[in-house]
Amino acid sequence: MIREHKAAVLALLADLPPPMTLYPDGEVPERPSFPYVVFHTTARNRRAVKVTNDSDEFRLQFQLTCVGLGDDAAGIVADAVAARLIDARPVVAGRTCKRIKLDVTLPIVTDSTYTDPDTGLHLSTARDSYLLESRPA
Repeated sequence: MIREHKAAVLALLADLPPPMTLYPDGEVPERPSFPYVVFHTTARNRRAVKVTNDSDEFRLQFQLTCVGLGDDAAGIVADAVAARLIDARPVVAGRTCKRIKLDVTLPIVTDSTYTDPDTGLHLSTARDSYLLESRPA
């Protein structure tokens, strides 16, 4: 079930505008092109929502790390991601999905230990966690 929910979320991000690149499995190449987005599944569980204590509701919490050269670039990428996810209803076969909610937003952080040799800019990251819940259709 995790795989299906993850695929549904990634489908919403498939049309990120160039030059943004999506790395869906948290694996960034040694020399990525900027800006980019890294998808991480951070937690998932089943909650009991019936009197019988059957766990039929599924929750997928996922984090997107938006990386750019400079704070503005990281923020622009985070905004593009949020515009595609917040309040979207992914399609998962056999499930009824609630709207995706923004769960946690962390401040943009600049890594002054990395300087891009071409631009002289530092790497900046914006991290947002989202929540997707579904139940049987």
